[in-house]
Amino acid sequence: MLLVARPPRVLLALGLLGLVACGASGSAPDPDGSGSEVDLAHDRDIDPAQVAELAWEPCGGLIECLHIDVPVDHGAPDGEKLSLALQRSPAWPGHDRRGVILLNPGGPGATGRPFLEAVDARRALGMLRGFDLISFDPRGVGESGGIPCGGDLYPKLAFELGGVDGLIDYFEADALTCKGRLGPLFDHLGSRDVVQDIELVRQALGEEQLNFLGASYGTRLAALYAQTFPEHVRAFVLDAPVHPVADLGELVQSQFEALVAASNELVADCLDGVLDCPLDADLLIEDLWHRSVALGAEDGFAGIWKSALARSDGREELADLLYTFAIFPEFWDDFVVRPESTEVTEEVAVNQAVHCTDQGVAVPSPADIEARIGQYGERSAKFSVTTLSLATCAGWHVAPNPVPPLASSGAPPLLLIAGEHDILTPPAFAEALQDSIADSVLVRSDHHGHGAVLVGTPCIDGILERFFERLELPRDGATCP
Repeated sequence: MLLVARPPRVLLALGLLGLVACGASGSAPDPDGSGSEVDLAHDRDIDPAQVAELAWEPCGGLIECLHIDVPVDHGAPDGEKLSLALQRSPAWPGHDRRGVILLNPGGPGATGRPFLEAVDARRALGMLRGFDLISFDPRGVGESGGIPCGGDLYPKLAFELGGVDGLIDYFEADALTCKGRLGPLFDHLGSRDVVQDIELVRQALGEEQLNFLGASYGTRLAALYAQTFPEHVRAFVLDAPVHPVADLGELVQSQFEALVAASNELVADCLDGVLDCPLDADLLIEDLWHRSVALGAEDGFAGIWKSALARSDGREELADLLYTFAIFPEFWDDFVVRPESTEVTEEVAVNQAVHCTDQGVAVPSPADIEARIGQYGERSAKFSVTTLSLATCAGWHVAPNPVPPLASSGAPPLLLIAGEHDILTPPAFAEALQDSIADSVLVRSDHHGHGAVLVGTPCIDGILERFFERLELPRDGATCP
């Protein structure tokens, strides 16, 4: 998660594990002319002869690409198709091939390749060299039919102009635009459809069992796949686990509370000398907040703080920024003001669609939304704007396909890794998921930020290596510094 000078986009992208946009249906061509197309049957395993014909083709650096056709609607496998983009970094030469590790970076709405490249870079340290690393752009994202849609206003502006009703109208207008651009795919972006895609990916690869490394929302996909296809699970790692129940309201509240706590901890660590901050850092932060209010950029302030505190090095970055703004406070004004572009990206729209499709609880009423947003404002005026996404599903009208509570499945034990200071998927989520999935082992990592795998501590690296290579699980409750 990057700290960038585009706070409203960041605020959306981090508010819901990546609140973000719409993709298109149909078989999208590979823009680089790379990759091959394979049409997979939905109701049978792939023919071994067809697997042999899969032709991965170079698509930049050492990465290879492939497209496979999957049904837009898995309930109508012979109907309209979607071209799903896959990327692969093959096992290293000279190492016994151990199978594949399928990767998903979360979001919902994140493309696969950046996470693939980041995990691939870790192999220089000797990790996982015998595995093909494979990522994919989930339906509606990137090369799997991604199309921007909607977005004439920011949620904050819609709320200011029309209250909760205006906010709901804002989400409803974006949803209508996205539905018009996506067609039938609009109602088939949820996690249950993505899990069926993953099963077709397994068939296409000719693998009897999958290994899976999912981060953040990717842990929902991992657990749901294990629940749906337990016989095809080998080693599944769930980094920064989500709550076992798909509940947008719970997610919004938990992230809000975690953000407030992390911000308070930052101030305390500045004043106590744990972090290298300017003198009177607390007063400086208050000044930056009041400058943001004067500019109408409260969402920018919240977005900058949230995006930074979701990164492993974000606290140090904020401390450095405070030094800059202590000397040149006018620089903050340009840094915090939102960009002119208001187009909702495909990442944001897919994120909204997935959350509302997956929702396993009743959507709150407008009166309930108004009351809860008011309570958040009383709790913290600085960060209550991050809770406006609570109204998303009241306006984002999509065909529901609720995800059942994630639970034990008969699959081999799942490995959960929770960050003790994670503000996007707080450690309480991992605890709830372990309570729901009896066959699981929970490891706690003491790093800051969202997700442990890419932080790259020797402790986590060793656990991953032993689990993927030899299926050796750590002790339940083990900790990593």
